[in-house]
Amino acid sequence: MASDYDPDRHHALTYQYSGHDPGVCSQCFAGLAAWHRGALDRADQRCRGALALAERLSHPLTTALAFWGMSYLSIFNRDPESSLAWAKKEITVCDEYLLPLLKSQGEFQAGWAIAQLGDAKAGIAQMERGTQAIRATGAEMGLPYFLSLLGETLACTGQRDHAIDLLETAIAMARQNGSHFLLSEVVRTKAEVLAQLKGSDAKEVEALFRSAIEIATKQNAPLPSLRAATGWARFLIHKRRRAQARTVLKPYAQLIANLAGSRDAALAAELW
Repeated sequence: MASDYDPDRHHALTYQYSGHDPGVCSQCFAGLAAWHRGALDRADQRCRGALALAERLSHPLTTALAFWGMSYLSIFNRDPESSLAWAKKEITVCDEYLLPLLKSQGEFQAGWAIAQLGDAKAGIAQMERGTQAIRATGAEMGLPYFLSLLGETLACTGQRDHAIDLLETAIAMARQNGSHFLLSEVVRTKAEVLAQLKGSDAKEVEALFRSAIEIATKQNAPLPSLRAATGWARFLIHKRRRAQARTVLKPYAQLIANLAGSRDAALAAELW
């Protein structure tokens, strides 16, 4: 754990294991885990702690990882400007020191941000290059979630059938390789895109939202669970079932209050 880590004693583990500093890695993932729990301030503190430690150690792959964590957290928070800024830093380090996997991650993260900031065509093209580059490394680091973000972006440009294909690929990949990191978000996204298709089966859409909530609950991840419940409630309201929508959101009342001021709380409160 990050609290047990001493950089003077443990930084040498960098060269025995994955090639990046274990203290920075643990703080990055502790921050991302805190976001899942709805602890937004702690998530930011942990990821920034990883960044401060990386700057102290001045180890290229470790620094790139810290930038990766900051960009990832910004994607979670739906903050494209911040995500783009950190992804650019990540790419710069990776270009200088020839770090292909994290560069491909940074390329995707930057592409997502570019699309969110208004240039969907350029952003989608860069996201697609990023996923291809990730596959070229022989790794699948975060690929199911990235495919879901790409699918979500494609759906926003009207390419919903293509989006559904990508989302089904992402879910199958996650289940095959056992990588369930953000699986609830992938399933939720499929539900939201499917709901946009003409003639979609309402029972299938609701089953997907329910599945996303169940996955998040099993992972002790209340914030992704809230996102799925919010999407489900929005779908129910569209179907003129407002009373049922309130029932879906009722268990999250305290979490919504705790997240006051956040985008997720605002979106849920609009439907309450």
